[in-house]
Amino acid sequence: MNVATQFDVDDHAPAVAPPAFMHAGTDPFHELTDEFADLKEVLNDIECLSGAETARELDKMRKGIDRFTQEITFIGQIKAGKTMLVNAMAGRPGLLPSDVNPWTSVVTSLHMDTQRSTDGGADFRFFEADEWDRLMSGAGRLGEVSERIGAEDEYARLVEQTAEMREMSQARLGRSFERLLGQKHSFEHFDTDVIRRYVCLGDAFAADDARNRQGQYADITKSADIYLPMDVLPYSLVLRDTPGLNDTFLMREQVTIRAIRDSRICVVVLSAQQALNTVDLGLIRLISSIKSRQVVLFVNRIDELSEPARELPRIKQSLLRTLADSNGPENPRIIFGSALWATAALHGSTDTLPGPSLLTLRNYLDDAAHTEISPQDCWAASGIPELYACIGRRIQSGPGQKAISSLRKRATNMVLGLQASTQVAGLTAKSDHVLKMTDDRVASRIAQVEATAQTALDAALTKTFDGFGSRIDRAHINFLNRAVEALLQHLDTYGEHEAWNYSPDGLRLLARSAYSAMSVSLKRDVTDVFTKVSADLTAAYGDIFDVEAGHFKIEPPELPDLPPPVTIAKTIILDISTPWWKTWSRKRRGYSALSSDFRALIEGETDSILTDLKIVQLAEIREIMRGTLREFLAEQNSILADILTRSNVGVDDLNTLYGLNQQAERSDMLNILLNELDAPVDAPADEELQDGNE
Repeated sequence: MNVATQFDVDDHAPAVAPPAFMHAGTDPFHELTDEFADLKEVLNDIECLSGAETARELDKMRKGIDRFTQEITFIGQIKAGKTMLVNAMAGRPGLLPSDVNPWTSVVTSLHMDTQRSTDGGADFRFFEADEWDRLMSGAGRLGEVSERIGAEDEYARLVEQTAEMREMSQARLGRSFERLLGQKHSFEHFDTDVIRRYVCLGDAFAADDARNRQGQYADITKSADIYLPMDVLPYSLVLRDTPGLNDTFLMREQVTIRAIRDSRICVVVLSAQQALNTVDLGLIRLISSIKSRQVVLFVNRIDELSEPARELPRIKQSLLRTLADSNGPENPRIIFGSALWATAALHGSTDTLPGPSLLTLRNYLDDAAHTEISPQDCWAASGIPELYACIGRRIQSGPGQKAISSLRKRATNMVLGLQASTQVAGLTAKSDHVLKMTDDRVASRIAQVEATAQTALDAALTKTFDGFGSRIDRAHINFLNRAVEALLQHLDTYGEHEAWNYSPDGLRLLARSAYSAMSVSLKRDVTDVFTKVSADLTAAYGDIFDVEAGHFKIEPPELPDLPPPVTIAKTIILDISTPWWKTWSRKRRGYSALSSDFRALIEGETDSILTDLKIVQLAEIREIMRGTLREFLAEQNSILADILTRSNVGVDDLNTLYGLNQQAERSDMLNILLNELDAPVDAPADEELQDGNE
């Protein structure tokens, strides 16, 4: 069930125009928009020469450009300052509250929409009943782990805590508790009080307190979507604030994994005082499965350092060393800043800063104590302009260029189709037999090409996926064998009462390597399928029309990106440094029982991760590839429909509509458009070199 309930808030305040200094660092966004604008002009020119079917496809392409949106996910520990940073980047200090409930796992997304002039409302989605039951039964993920290893005391404590939380939730919501699960509350307007009701820790409140019900729905809220106007950027962004990862129930880990898989760029927010301490190893696991160019490290709260100029190089080297030792991303982009300074800049004065923070700011800017620091300087020191520039360049050189390349290929196919239709129309004036097939046979011929392509794609995917599954299974067995062997060696050397640790990173490395190899194989095989269907469609034109197509050749579609294998970062028993080993081992009698039970324990713990990778992730990839093929074939059908329309044009119609001179002019214009689409595009400079991130 997914019932949406509409609300309104009377005291909604209109959005305030952002200060001019917020444009700092946004040049890459505007450069990409200029490229999109140039491409839209070409699409407009194509439409002037196209038929109705092609015009509809062109309109979809233009709307796709207008809807171009990128999602940026922010992850980090609780109290690293993610929420304050997200608020500052949106130009809305205090919009999202930072005192979130340590229990809730709410992913909050700020949709910064360039098409909006006023705040556009908010949607709050609640857990489905089965999701809520999975979270609450057995004390969540950590309770599941505790039960598996036989830690009865820990398990009982967690069960007691979750039962208490469930009772509090039901008491807070009363008889509507069960009915609310699976629903969505939507607001045409919102204010901070509304947001706090859904994402913040709340105490008990009086039944007649209709206004201040902070945390009323927080326990059952799964996600929050806030819609805002954005005048600073030329295209829309979604800033996704995820819950902190260092929680006892491991609930946030799964929702954060899902958020990262849906995003193109991940900003890891660290605190300068404890950047990448041992607790942050979970963060390293998460980002190790993402391409380095999709990861940005933002070291926040440098305002708490006494001498940032001296301390920042040391922090950076420590970060790089920790990441290298932990198989983290290579040569990551590291940006230092302060969300607190950004907030002060947005308020228009540094008077709101605590004394030590202001002193650190002066130190950082190497500013004399008597000089007044402007909001622009404060904003620059905050690191947000640098962060925006980095994000903008990565979008421009990554998904932006990929989108442009895909659109240019699609537009090229349309122009080639229009050239073919022009040739058909010209020949129709001399012959009544341009079309060699009846309409039924044409439809059958194209359906044959489509069916062959779909079958070939499914066969290629199945072959690649089967190979990947076999490789993952072998890696799993090898890991289990090595782990049990290491356990037996430990027992022979130290006995069963000595603490023992075994890292699961080897399994993650093997899974990551297998996924990378699968991706290479998949791209190669799918490229072959897409190239073959393009050649088959080109050949079909020769079978359908009695026309020499010349250089006519349909371009295959652009390969889509694959989602990163973030699920392999999920915490497993071996990641947890607790005294569980002694408790668990004391319940086994003899080394044989220890080794066999240990193998079963780790196999059960790791199997769910690998199953998700083999089943859920591969199913998502299959649908992505099928969708790309469906869209390509739909466009080709539109082009063919326009050609068929022109092939039925009579001689008198040709003289009236096109005329010989107009046909020649049309052909020249199509050649010009084709040359424009074939012209090389200057790719953005390499971002790491441009940023000077030595």
